[in-house]
Parts: sequence; structure tokens; C-alpha cells
Amino acid sequence: MMFYKNKLDERGLNSDYLTTFHLMKDYLTSKHINRLVLYDILEDILVMALDNQQRNLKPKEVFGDYQQFCDEISRNAVKETTIEKVGLYGGLLCIFITLLFLIGIFNNHGEIRFTADELIRYILTFIGIPMTIFIINRLSFRLEFGRYAIMIPLYALLICIMPPMLSPYLPHSIIIPIVFIGICILLTPILLYLYFHTQHKNYFSYKEAA
Repeated sequence: MMFYKNKLDERGLNSDYLTTFHLMKDYLTSKHINRLVLYDILEDILVMALDNQQRNLKPKEVFGDYQQFCDEISRNAVKETTIEKVGLYGGLLCIFITLLFLIGIFNNHGEIRFTADELIRYILTFIGIPMTIFIINRLSFRLEFGRYAIMIPLYALLICIMPPMLSPYLPHSIIIPIVFIGICILLTPILLYLYFHTQHKNYFSYKEAA
């Protein structure tokens, strides 16, 4: 969600520094730092990496323990506020429900109907993908290269196993009223505006105080 800032230019980094930078970026992304502040932090780390690479220093010599270095940055960084989280995750939830409407749009009885298995798979996809990315990022320094090989098959296994396990406890057919979907469509821009407005407000407050 950093599309409103210029892309970080990593082209000058050699393979060691590039790998280290990506691990730090992934890990810090999981620390709930204000996204605009995070971009500035990553920009500073990139400048440090480029400067010390020219001095022929290894990444370990510059940053020491990578996770400890990032944890220290995170402790002092501006975090996402509750309002930002409500705006972002509430907005994404409304988008998800709207997508369910589009999936079931061919139903012409004034309601959107799904089987329990279908709805569970959609919910697991909505929750599971960001959660898997979060866990992969948080494990950056513990499982540097094996995290994708572990988490992606686990997520695929979850998608296969959970619907048959949970569906007996739910009604066979689940209806989402169109009125509810209409409310979600109306709430989506409001919640996302709340997220971006609060994010920028907190960021500029941080810049003024710096």
C-alpha cells in the first residue's frame, strides 16, 4: 500500500545488501508502522546500505543483528492507530462482501446464496492470504528462505481441510441480503477515506514534530 510514494530504487545494491534490505522491509511491514513513515524508514535504510556498500562493509558489520536493529526502529516509529486499522480492515471487509455480491450476481431472487463450503472457502481466502503474508514477513529472520516453502503449502492445506470440517456446523445454504451488500458498498469509500486521511494526518504531524 505504498503506491502514493515513489518506488524505492534498489538497483544499486549488490546481492548481499539486496537480500538484507528485502528481509528488513518484509519484517518491518509486519510491525504495524504507519505506511508513510515506513517508507521514510526504508528510504533511510536504503541510503545506509548504499553508503556502506561503497565502503566495502558487509551488511552484518553495518546493521549487526538484523531483527534487533528492526525491533529498535519499530519501537521508536509512529504506529498505525486504531482508526487507521478500522478504516483499512473495515474497508477491505466491505470490498470482500461486495466481491461476494459480484460472484453471486446471477442470482435473480433479491438475495445472494452460497453453500457453506463455498462461503468458508471465500472467507478463508480473504483472511488467509493477508495472514499468510503477515506470518511470512514476521518470520523473515528466522526462516530466511524456507518461509515460503512452509507457509504456502500450509495455507493450501487449510483451504482444503477446513471447509469439510466446518460446513456440518453451518446451514447448508447461506443467504447474504442485497440490502447488507448495499450498505457495504456505501461504507467502502468512507472507511478507506478514513484510513488514508488519518494516515496522512498522523504522518504530517510526525514530520512537523521531527
